[in-house]
Amino acid sequence: MVQLRSGEIVARIEPTEGGRLVSLIVGGAERIVPKESALAISPPIYWGCFPMVPWAGRLANGRIPTDDGEVRLEPNLPPSAIHGLGFEKPWTILAQSDMVVTLACELRGRRWPFGGTARQTLRLGATSLDLELEVGEYTRAGPVGLGWHPWFARPRTGDVELRVEARDVLVLDADLIPTGEVRRVTADEDLRSGPALGDRRLDHVYVRTTGRCGRTRLCWPPARYRIRGCGSSRRANASASPRAGPGVAADRSHERNARSTQRAITSGARMSSGFFTEVPDRIGYGGPDPSDPLSYAVYQPDRLVAGKRMADQLRIAVCLWHSFNWPGSDVFGVGTFDRPWLAAGLDARAASEAKLDAAFEFIDKLGVPFFSFHDRDVAPEGLTYTETRANLAASVDRIEGHMARTGARLLWGTANLFGHPRYAAGAATNPDPEVFAYAAAQVKTMLEVTHRLGGSNYVLWGGREGYETLLNTDLAREEAQLARFLALVAEHKHRIGFTGTLLIEPKPQEPTKHQYDYDAATVVGFLERHDLAGEYRLNLEANHATLAGHSFHHEVASAIALGAFGSIDVNRGDYQNGWDTDQFPNSVDELSLALHEILAAGGFTTGGFNFDAKLRRQSVSRIDLFHAHIGGIDTLARALLVAADMVDQRTLAAPRTARYAGWSRELGAAILSGSVTLDDLERHVASGEIDPRPRSGQQELLEGLVNRRIWAVDATGGARDEEASRTGRAGGRRP
Repeated sequence: MVQLRSGEIVARIEPTEGGRLVSLIVGGAERIVPKESALAISPPIYWGCFPMVPWAGRLANGRIPTDDGEVRLEPNLPPSAIHGLGFEKPWTILAQSDMVVTLACELRGRRWPFGGTARQTLRLGATSLDLELEVGEYTRAGPVGLGWHPWFARPRTGDVELRVEARDVLVLDADLIPTGEVRRVTADEDLRSGPALGDRRLDHVYVRTTGRCGRTRLCWPPARYRIRGCGSSRRANASASPRAGPGVAADRSHERNARSTQRAITSGARMSSGFFTEVPDRIGYGGPDPSDPLSYAVYQPDRLVAGKRMADQLRIAVCLWHSFNWPGSDVFGVGTFDRPWLAAGLDARAASEAKLDAAFEFIDKLGVPFFSFHDRDVAPEGLTYTETRANLAASVDRIEGHMARTGARLLWGTANLFGHPRYAAGAATNPDPEVFAYAAAQVKTMLEVTHRLGGSNYVLWGGREGYETLLNTDLAREEAQLARFLALVAEHKHRIGFTGTLLIEPKPQEPTKHQYDYDAATVVGFLERHDLAGEYRLNLEANHATLAGHSFHHEVASAIALGAFGSIDVNRGDYQNGWDTDQFPNSVDELSLALHEILAAGGFTTGGFNFDAKLRRQSVSRIDLFHAHIGGIDTLARALLVAADMVDQRTLAAPRTARYAGWSRELGAAILSGSVTLDDLERHVASGEIDPRPRSGQQELLEGLVNRRIWAVDATGGARDEEASRTGRAGGRRP
């Protein structure tokens, strides 16, 4: 028997008994009906929590229609074949740790002709039990249905409450096979209010769930431990038989998918197909005016834009800090978000695992290619540096597994050198060299992690590399310290063979009064003074540009002109507020100009658009995180189409070329070549050869032309590139 333990949760799995969960203890109480309390032992479908694979529910007389004729399975509960083959089979342990076990079994017997292998993983988190089930390796085309069949124990005192958000049930025949008819629930069958089960006898298939995803919730008062569920298919099936034995049975089938995931989160959480249960599938392209807000109106990863896939032009990343490591707090109030892994008192490592699981579920469902993170986003700081490194190593192992499963890639990694009190006076610029050394060790570790994960870049943001008052600050000394720190990082990059790009992220102030990496021009000047210009490029953030008194367009154009452009943290500030609000981008007009500069310069190399943006504190629904990213990604995609159109039409390139044409002629060429002196130029002016007249800068004309290109793309959706693509639609495969 396998035992998993995390805090107050203990799960026991018996591989020889159909790979089932035979015990789940939460809060000191057993939540699963044990074998000795089962209504019957044969067939073994009345106890524990067992996987239903390769079909779930009843097959009438064991019949399966196929293109090659009808298949007849041997019934295991005559006259039906029920709940698959897995619950009767021994399962083999493939991998096991203190909180995770993976098992597999061959799908054979009962005249099942399709072969195949089933694999399930049970993973304990701080407040959750995740169950993942998949099937593959069929020998011929065949059907598949996946799910779990838990028998939940009723409490010794009190009653359980069951909520099913469905108003209809299927009509069943005498063998409990659906007839094809549907009827409304009776008053006794209506569970939408979550009533106590009492004396009800229910054995139904609930259908036509309300809302996007029909939820079920099982609650054990007074302890209030709950299990809630949401099926990932369009039909959520549930049945309950409180009188059939000492437990409650829930048949949860997912008949469309060859993979199914459920989460049983205790202490007031849910059993579901992941954390974001309201989004069962990957976000897809819904057309230019989709009725479903959980779809893209513009973003199509495989659409060709300026000779590249849209996904390759934008290289979109989800950041882990704002979306998964921030509780929604501010200086005036506590957190408002539903982030259970941030709750106080949890096992730190288990909480980090739950956070990562939710983050990669989100990244996978959003369908974007990259992610980014700080070391402290994914692993807690320990009591010692050694413990901290061990925590990070464990999280990196888990990240690697998620990357392999989802195909997500690391856009960049970084170290948090601003959150801990040791960094109150800065990291590299700290007056204490021991703090400098600690920060260097932290960056070394995280740079190596980024290298290990195949990251495209490594970012350094000097959030506290600045001053709060000049009264205690030696500016020259702190600049020298910062330069040495950056040199050490560059040296280690080459030593370990990291081929990604080192990036510095400018910001003028906040949290310090003045930050040394004020803006793009300041950073480039600093790098050139210290012979580091060849080692670093810039990671530009839109909101940081506006805090510095610049437009985002200005910072992008400046970085490109200075040969230092690298990557983008995409967001926006609030025009009314003077601080870093990190809101999601929503202006095609503003982003189009920045993207025009990027495309005209050849596009990204190792960089991309990282969504360094956070929800508003009142956006407390989990699904709000999807709405925010979908809107921002569509804004980027539309801006990309506008930028590509302007580059193609030479909307700005042609007027710029004409404006500076004189510098390609005799006088301009002579000045730039150094062949004329000030005396020569004064002599030409004095002789009357040179008498310039003002020329129009055509600003208003160009502003109007830019608007026309924006409106043209709005009207056509970028027709030229649309005709050139025809290679796929969003959500079909990972970009």
